[in-house]
Amino acid sequence: VIYYPISVYKGKFLSIIAFSVLLLIMIVYLLIYQMHILSEQVTLAKIKENLTRFFTHELRSPLQSALSGVEMLEDAAKKGNLQLVERYGVVSKDKLMYINGFVERMLDVNKLKSGRVNLNKLRFNLLGVVNKLADEYSNCVRKEVNLQIDSSCNIEIFGDFEHIYNVLSNLVENAVKYSGDSVCIKITAKTGNKHTTVIVEDNGIGIPEVDQKMIFNQFYRVNSPFHTAKSKGFGLGLNYVKWVAQAHSGRVFVESTEGVGSKFSFTISNK
Repeated sequence: VIYYPISVYKGKFLSIIAFSVLLLIMIVYLLIYQMHILSEQVTLAKIKENLTRFFTHELRSPLQSALSGVEMLEDAAKKGNLQLVERYGVVSKDKLMYINGFVERMLDVNKLKSGRVNLNKLRFNLLGVVNKLADEYSNCVRKEVNLQIDSSCNIEIFGDFEHIYNVLSNLVENAVKYSGDSVCIKITAKTGNKHTTVIVEDNGIGIPEVDQKMIFNQFYRVNSPFHTAKSKGFGLGLNYVKWVAQAHSGRVFVESTEGVGSKFSFTISNK
């Protein structure tokens, strides 16, 4: 048996061990950091590729339709066919409004993200906003829409009327899009000491659990056959909802079960 006194481990030997441990920690940290950078670069490359594909897909088709409509309109005007002039005029206008809506949403989201939007905050009754939406969907021709308004919506909130209306419009529109032949949508509200919560609940097709953490990201769309078949979108609506909530010192949440429905809620500050 050989006994080494503690003094042997002192001095240069202990310094070498300490330096080796620190060096090992640094190497591990640098490896993790490098992997993080590589992961970000791969993600950015995918986003760049998806954006190119997205803009090409989303804008080329309506732009080509608008151009074709204008050409047809010119031809019909030369022939003096007013009926065709009106028809192709409506088609071209619809496609151009589609493109304009896309650009406007992009600008709104980018302004909100950069903080360059001056919110026109005032106190107004939430029920007025919800009733305005109910009037819009009272005679929906696409499907049967049952919009239920809870009495809790009869409260005053403090925020930008236009943006709050757009948020609710986005959530209701999504509920109508991603549902069956009929949809039941319920809107409720809860008032707390610091925040007011607005909840939009539906009985639509639901959102896969794997996508629920990503749906508020810009340009993200649920990649499932059910959602793709229901509607084509920009992947901007829910991102806009998130930034409006954050601009009002609030947050946005989602709870969803496939085949059962979804519940979106967002909070806004009371001051």
